[in-house]
Amino acid sequence: MWRKFFYAVSLFVWCIVLAAGLEVAGRVWWNHERRIGEAYAEARREQGIEWEKLVQQMTIADAPVPPPDVYPPPDAPSMGTYVSLKEASARRELACLRGELVLFCSADGRIKEACRPDKPPDMQQLSAYAVEGEPLEGIVSLADESARQDLRDAFRATVHGAQQLRDYPMKLADGSSVSVEFCFMLPQPGSESGAIIVVRPSLFKDLWLRYRSHVWRSENFGHWIVWTNNVGFRSKEVALPKPPGVFRIVCIGGSTTFEGPRCDLTYPGRLERKLREHFKTDRIEVINCGVYGIDSQHEVERFPEYLQLEPDLLVHYNFANDANGVVEAAFGRASLEAGTDMRLKLLLRQSVFVYNLLDRWLLPSRQTFDRAVRDYTMSHMQALSEAAKKAACPIVFCSFVRPDFEHIEGMERLHFKAKFNGRLGRDVYSYAQAVDAYNAALREMCGETGERYIEVAENLTGGTERFIDHCHMYLNGIDRKADLICAGLQDLVELGIRMKDEG
Repeated sequence: MWRKFFYAVSLFVWCIVLAAGLEVAGRVWWNHERRIGEAYAEARREQGIEWEKLVQQMTIADAPVPPPDVYPPPDAPSMGTYVSLKEASARRELACLRGELVLFCSADGRIKEACRPDKPPDMQQLSAYAVEGEPLEGIVSLADESARQDLRDAFRATVHGAQQLRDYPMKLADGSSVSVEFCFMLPQPGSESGAIIVVRPSLFKDLWLRYRSHVWRSENFGHWIVWTNNVGFRSKEVALPKPPGVFRIVCIGGSTTFEGPRCDLTYPGRLERKLREHFKTDRIEVINCGVYGIDSQHEVERFPEYLQLEPDLLVHYNFANDANGVVEAAFGRASLEAGTDMRLKLLLRQSVFVYNLLDRWLLPSRQTFDRAVRDYTMSHMQALSEAAKKAACPIVFCSFVRPDFEHIEGMERLHFKAKFNGRLGRDVYSYAQAVDAYNAALREMCGETGERYIEVAENLTGGTERFIDHCHMYLNGIDRKADLICAGLQDLVELGIRMKDEG
């Protein structure tokens, strides 16, 4: 009997040792694979960037000209110039030209020098809290507790060699709120350790909701050239009231509408060009109302602002910023309603070894994702539909595009798994389920409400040749998206132009 007990205990211990060994091996293997995937992703990204730069150069004659009052001025020296300027007077002159508060700080977070701008007014107010010889706490005190801690962490990370960029909402002395961008940079090599902090008005007027008007950005977006127009969107200036005879399309969405190296190389910019060429008229305007980070709830909130642009047609393309909420809702529902099989799946997901073997099989059911997307997103889509009907302005809904995770193999699949953006969901397969559930629900809703549904996702997919990541695309993908939406709108645009001609 004791021998049997000994064998049983020994077997149990060896099972634990084996499981632990497999888990350690799985983690080591995955870390190795992730590094390979990240290296592959960076190489493909460099190729994509070089190609986009070439297109920018080849089409420079078509590049739109920014408004004269964008800030900082497009021809001003870049923000990185602060690092190389040796004279304090030159640093102050550049800070005034660019409208930025620039803080040169020691490694312990004390302000050694503050270059104060004479405009805009909110930067002047912030300048009063930056005192030479004092710690950063004066500026930090204007933010809430989480932002204060994050700002301190970003400063420490910069001192240790990792440059940072942050946006924070801050309260000024007059009681007003302002969104502020903090750019943390390292000083020149060989100089005294510390950090340079460039404080300037954020691109956002309200974080992740609406942009300021006439803001110029180049440093934050790599090779992209970004500015906002008179109504705070990434597009040409908008004439209000709308000129007679103009057919105006407003494109609603997030970063996948905003994206592109120039405003004419976004999907709304390409859509405008294609429609004008098709109808041989310049009376068609397409306004890019994409705001990166915006979700369906806030699109409903901003809907009256879209209507203020006097659109003749609305086009909606977005889901990425809802995806994580849908995924979490699906897993939450699954954990509450779980049977034995789902409990086992949720448990096995905790193991790196098992997850990498069974990844796509450890998800809640498709029906769970269907219910989650209806609860989380579709009420907002229905609200947009109802608001458009009330305003007597047609709205068109487009299915949302994702990479073809099911059919890509090898390094391409590893690229998407290794570089997955956790803000979209728990993993590539939960994200894919959420997107597919959204597209199915959107098609069904349009069938019920009578709105136009454009099959973008059904006709546009691929891997790293088109996708930068899990939702954003290179120019070939952007242009293909514009082609599909253009084809889906032509009859509506033709009817709208004819009605305007008939008066």
